[in-house]
Amino acid sequence: MPDTLIAFGLAVAAGLCTFIGWAIAASRRTWSAKVFGSVMLLAAAAMVAISGFELLPTALDSGLSWRAAGGWLALGAVIVVTMHVVAHRLDLGANRMSRSALLVAIAIGLHNIPEGAAPFGAAMLSLQAGVVTAIAVGLHNIPEGIAVAAPVLAGGGSRLRALGYTAVATGGEITGTVLALIFAEALTDARTAALLALVAGIMITLSLVELAPAGVHLLRQSSPSTDAPVDTAPIPSPPT
Repeated sequence: MPDTLIAFGLAVAAGLCTFIGWAIAASRRTWSAKVFGSVMLLAAAAMVAISGFELLPTALDSGLSWRAAGGWLALGAVIVVTMHVVAHRLDLGANRMSRSALLVAIAIGLHNIPEGAAPFGAAMLSLQAGVVTAIAVGLHNIPEGIAVAAPVLAGGGSRLRALGYTAVATGGEITGTVLALIFAEALTDARTAALLALVAGIMITLSLVELAPAGVHLLRQSSPSTDAPVDTAPIPSPPT
């Protein structure tokens, strides 16, 4: 079984990839719709693939029944849908772009808590599973960083404020990783398997209801003959 520090390092590295998204968004004020759309679709595909071919098989191989796996998958989906509804119903009284950015940061931070423990838990079962899971989580964290930072910048906010909001989102994932490290001894194979199925449900639902539709929408914005730049503001319904 891999050392807990290796598992912790993999999980933290995956969480910090959110800042890559911030760096991409902060590097300029406008990007083409095709770039944003392609990144989101690639992230969505990676999340679905890793959930179906790595997280769920690993959970089932660890003794989780198909019925239990389905229950944890459903719970993950409910978490994402609930956060989506709550984020869109709250009114924090700020301007639209700032409110959107803050809600996205909080929502992503909350859903990232169990997600942060996923690479750790996977690595405790198998180093290969941990590495693959960390890569998948890291890849999907990049568009999450873009989704948090872009509304701040589009609303006239500074790069430093966008960095702060991104840190809020990242904090949830780091928190989940730290909790997994603290309670590593309590993470039995059965509990880890349930956690992986839960995160698979979260990742699949995020991909299907948020990232993929947003990516398709952005690709449709780009003209077949031109790749005209668009402001970062139109990114629709960032992942929660």
